[in-house]
Order: sequence, then structure tokens, then C-alpha cells
Amino acid sequence: MKPKDIFMSTYIIITLSIVIIITALLCNQWIYSYIPSDNLSADYKEYEITSTKNESMEGLIAYMQSNCDKFRLQKQVSDEYAGIYMKDYKLNLKLIEGREFTKEDFEQNKDVVMIAEDCLKDTYKGGSKRYITIQEKIYEVIGVFSKEKNTINQNTNAFINMSSKQFLKTNTEVTGTYYLDCKKDLHDLLAEKYNIKENNTIYDLSYAKHFERVKDVAFVLVKIILCGVVLFSVTWMFLFAFWFGGEKEMIVSKYLDGVTRGKIAFLTLKKWMLTNSFGVMISFFLGTVSLICKEYLFLLLGIEILYILFSSGAVLLFTNRRIKEIRHIYKGVDNVCHL
Repeated sequence: MKPKDIFMSTYIIITLSIVIIITALLCNQWIYSYIPSDNLSADYKEYEITSTKNESMEGLIAYMQSNCDKFRLQKQVSDEYAGIYMKDYKLNLKLIEGREFTKEDFEQNKDVVMIAEDCLKDTYKGGSKRYITIQEKIYEVIGVFSKEKNTINQNTNAFINMSSKQFLKTNTEVTGTYYLDCKKDLHDLLAEKYNIKENNTIYDLSYAKHFERVKDVAFVLVKIILCGVVLFSVTWMFLFAFWFGGEKEMIVSKYLDGVTRGKIAFLTLKKWMLTNSFGVMISFFLGTVSLICKEYLFLLLGIEILYILFSSGAVLLFTNRRIKEIRHIYKGVDNVCHL
């Protein structure tokens, strides 16, 4: 390959890879917007208890126990912590050490908590056990899990036994936001006893709402990709003109040798495709690695195809224009009319 071909190929590898990778990252944000936080299933509902008639947290737990055979009740204390009560249900977190909650933990009101690995720095040892202080209350750490990444629907850092003595002392009010994961629709049942409002889950949101949530988180990425596309397009036009300028001599030589217009266009396009092949393949590979859900590969493939079609069209257009210029210059010469 000539130096200009190597330079053009390197430019395509770098810039097209950047565009593809950023597009893959944006796709990831869209995918995250459809993944509920904290391993909640597709059956989960989000309720807000606005007021109660002197009901206690223990009363809510007992009410759930008597009306549902299998459920997960989670109260969002903050963005970092949540109280949780489960019956015949597993969180299925990626445990690093320890264990999940057991039936005995809930029934015996144990002051226990499961924490994300990032929270280990806030724990301290007490004999053979590990403890952490949350809301000025001390809890025994029974399990440490690896928190899965979700930049849109943030995952909780710590799950506290909702029936524990310490949690009930700190969270006396039943009012608040709850996630209820249960196959049985308990809306009407809960409404009989509590003033509740059912909020939309991520599965109920429109595409526009999902886009807004992604935009808020990925605003910087959107700006980068838009600026990148503009810069890539402008720079590409100058570099393409430079590359094609180096092919003019070959086009003239082939034309004067009697090679047909179609053959010249094919040879020029073939050389252009070889120059771009590494950039297209490497950028697609990097985009594939960056994408968490391979169902969106069609989008990355679409960008690559659009680029190939656009650039190939430009090659054919400029080649045809150059041949017309040659015909005009050498008009009347006997050996230049071989099309």
C-alpha cells in the first residue's frame, strides 16, 4: 500500500471505531432503561403508600404474609439502601461471600443486611463477624454481592431485613415507595387497607419517556457523537479528495490504454474498499465487544453499511467525472474513444 492508502486506512480505523463504540455505548444506555433495578422480575409493581390509619410496618408485613404465598416486598429508604422482606423468594445476586436471607432471618427479626462489594470499606470486624452502620443502627453483614451495572435504573447498595428490630425502630412510618414482586395482582387487596398509588414501571413507559431517561444520563455521549460525526464528515471529505487525487494518474493511464469506463470504476472502487476494509472490520469488532446486548448489532451493522454505500458512491461519482474530463481533453484523438 502507498503512504496515502496507509494514512487513509489508519484514519478510517480510528474515527469509525470511535463513532461505532460511542453508538454502542448509547445502545447500552437504552438497554439499561429496560432492565429493572435490583433483579426485579417482569411482574414487579411500584406502589406509593401516601397515608395510613395508624398502620405499622409489622402490620404491612403480616398483611402480605397472609395474602400472598410468594412475594418480595422492598421499601426504598434512599437511593443507597432498601428494606426487604421475602417469602419463598430469592434475590439471586452474584454473591462474593456469605449468603442470602433465610426464612429464619425474617421470622426471628434478625438485624442482618446484604451489601454491595463497594460498601465493604464502610464495614468493621467484630470477632468473626462483619458489621455496618446504616441510619445510625448496627447490622450484621451476612452477604456481600457484586452489584451489576445499570446507569439508568440504579441498583441498591444494601438490602436490610425489613422485619429486623433496628429497621423497625428507624422506619416506623408505613408511608413510602415500595416495590412488590409477586405474580398475584394485589393492587385491589392493598387498596382495601392502605391509601396507595400505583406508579408506572419501566415496562409501562413510552418510548419517549425511555428516551428522556437515556438522554439525561447519556447527554455527554450524545454531544460527543454528534460533534464526532460532523468532524468525521468534514475531515473525511478533505482526506478523500487527497486520496482520490492520487488515483487520477491511474485513471488517465487506464483510460488511454483502452480500458472501459466500467472496468476503471471497478478497479478504483476495489482499491478504495481494500483501503477501508481494516477500518470497517476493526470498528465493527470493537463495537461488538462494547455492546452488552447483541440484538442491537443490526444498528452498528447499519452504520457500517451506510458508510460503505456512501463512500463507494462518492468513489464512483468522482471516477465518472474524471473520465468525462479526460474524454473532453482528448476528444478527437483516435485511441481515446474506447468505451
